[in-house]
Amino acid sequence: MKFNLSPLVLAALLGTGALLSGCSTNPATGQQSYTAFMSPEEEKRVGAEQHQEILKEYGGSFDHNGLAAYVTGIGKKLVAQSEFAGQPFTFTVLNSEIVNAFALPGGYVYVTRGLLALASSEAELASVLGHEIGHVTGRHTAQRVSQANTANILTGGLAVLAGVLTGSSELGSAVGDIVGTGAAAYVQSFSRDQEFEADSLGVRYMTRAGYDPSASAAFLAKLQAQSELDAKLAGRNPEAGYDMMASHPRTQDRVAKAVAEAAQGEGARAQASKPATELGREALLARINGLGYGADPQEGLVRGNSFILPPQRVRWSVPSDYRLQNGAEAVIVAGQAAKARYDIARNTAGAADYLRAWGQSYGVRSLSRIAVPGGLDAATGLIQTQTSQRQPVLVRLLAIKTDANTIHRFQILGGLQNQRDVDRVAQTIAESFTQLSAAEAASFKPLRLEIVTAGSEAQTRQQAASMPTPTGREAARLFEVLNGLAPGAMPAPGTKIKLLRS
Repeated sequence: MKFNLSPLVLAALLGTGALLSGCSTNPATGQQSYTAFMSPEEEKRVGAEQHQEILKEYGGSFDHNGLAAYVTGIGKKLVAQSEFAGQPFTFTVLNSEIVNAFALPGGYVYVTRGLLALASSEAELASVLGHEIGHVTGRHTAQRVSQANTANILTGGLAVLAGVLTGSSELGSAVGDIVGTGAAAYVQSFSRDQEFEADSLGVRYMTRAGYDPSASAAFLAKLQAQSELDAKLAGRNPEAGYDMMASHPRTQDRVAKAVAEAAQGEGARAQASKPATELGREALLARINGLGYGADPQEGLVRGNSFILPPQRVRWSVPSDYRLQNGAEAVIVAGQAAKARYDIARNTAGAADYLRAWGQSYGVRSLSRIAVPGGLDAATGLIQTQTSQRQPVLVRLLAIKTDANTIHRFQILGGLQNQRDVDRVAQTIAESFTQLSAAEAASFKPLRLEIVTAGSEAQTRQQAASMPTPTGREAARLFEVLNGLAPGAMPAPGTKIKLLRS
């Protein structure tokens, strides 16, 4: 699950002197947990504050064919089976192609459009929602914040990445956004024990609600298959994990164990009521029929280590060991030694004059024009500033002007010892920045899911092989992943399947 707590809020939480009782018994787990630095009231406050930030980062809330109400209905059904049945929860579908689900403290649970496209039954969706509800009822965020405070793990070397730059200028705020992404990445992953606990709680809730708990392991297998395919398409080691699996340290054997333990724990209660066998395959597939798949070309596309913005007819790349994330307001580039932020400014000044004015309050230096493909007006400059913890940081600015009123701007940030890495990222961007032809830009079309009935094996194989994909590659394997099939397997004729259409 992805947890995106802003550095300012996190610092406020970690710096508070109002200590609560160190340990308390959690009604969901029946165990004592250390949550001294985050009370239930603080959890609600932080969740409410961060909810708007999540919407902004993930393209806002999303609905299609009643999906938002459908997801909320399933979520409430699960919460009613939890130990916190009387507490309010907010369920949101996010307009993001990234396959992800996560929860904020205070009962804010999110699933992305990309994850819904991967699900094939209501029970699979319930397993995801139940898992995230388990993180909330298990108070895992409160545990992590309290443990982080006690161990003082956000000091020293990490302060360069976690600190917010002093000053309130547009540039300072933007660079702070880059840094904040690094801090959020540090706290977003729960421990394996917490993931197992969330699995156990989630399976408990979905079993009580009548869903088949085996869907939890089935959907995890899909997530792993999608993770491996994404890594392959991005040129990474498939075993390294990617996207949702990178922030969800779970394995199928641990999920299977959680299913077994939850079933045993429910015991006679589950047997006395109706068996937990509901899948709801038809209901889920009907809701996602016609759902947009992948990124909207109008908002920009990530293709491996390249970013393409068809409306502006531009394309640029970063080094292969860096990762791109397209947000609602900017593209974030993340790597081990440097980070970057990209957005567009409307300004009539030349590239060098724009950088001079943009970085004026920070004393921009080494300002110079640079060559980029197509002879576009481009310039770069360097500033040195510090975080609120007085840690020095280096920021290379890059501006590329594509027309009389449009400047594509980049901020590449790293520690003083990482200037070589900062410059490597900037150079790769500058050398790869190209303008697309009108025909090239128009070739990027939005994709949608279509639910159809499978015909003969030969017909289905031909449909799978010719299916359009976001990258134009691995059509057959993507078909298998979307439909939960093993490599080389085909669905039985007459069953409902997912295809992609442009």
